[in-house]
Amino acid sequence: MPSLEYTAIAQCPAEAVWTIVERFGDIAEWHPGISASSLISERADAGSVRELHLPTGEVLTERLTVLEPKQRSLGYRMEITPLPVENYEASVSV
Repeated sequence: MPSLEYTAIAQCPAEAVWTIVERFGDIAEWHPGISASSLISERADAGSVRELHLPTGEVLTERLTVLEPKQRSLGYRMEITPLPVENYEASVSV
């Protein structure tokens, strides 16, 4: 299976970055490619789902598969997407 890794250096403490990234339903606040986002589930824990609106008007959903606050990491997979990808899974570690 193809994979991609991306690394970025933040000019602030890791805990400050994690405080933003861990809010699974609020990705539109910091991701420039998402125009709106919301958590469909009542709370953000493994299994919860978020809905993302792209600037093109297209909508996709992603499910949180892993949430490990002590390790500052999370994982998710796309469930419904207009993008030309299949079996898309991602992880974020801070």
